[in-house]
Amino acid sequence: MHTHRHEDEYSVVLEGRVGAQIGAHVIEALPGAVLVKPRGVPHAFWNPADTPARLLEIISPAGFERYFAQLAQILATPAAPDRQALAGQYGLDLDLSSIPRLAAAARQRCHSRVLSAAALLITCSPGFGTSSPTSVRSGFG
Repeated sequence: MHTHRHEDEYSVVLEGRVGAQIGAHVIEALPGAVLVKPRGVPHAFWNPADTPARLLEIISPAGFERYFAQLAQILATPAAPDRQALAGQYGLDLDLSSIPRLAAAARQRCHSRVLSAAALLITCSPGFGTSSPTSVRSGFG
């Protein structure tokens, strides 16, 4: 999970499914959905399927795009990246320890959903899984 101190983030799902945790809420969004991630609210997002997902990411106000440019430069070098230092420059709080918990929870949700939904087959990504039963189907919710 990560938290922006200075920016609001919006994700418009263009294709596929996108799982997200925004604060305590876990959802699965389909094309046309807009995920609103206000500044100060921890969030994470992932592709819960084996098929591609595309989204339009909007971060406001402007300026955070420089973070991605600098991150690309860091990741292009053979040295181990210091993600926390770069994130701190942009008011981004990273909780890297949340990754194993999110991955395990997503796998569990996927397993539980497949077992409990006889009429609904869900293909789960081996790396991440699906989100909770809450779904955003289109528009703003």
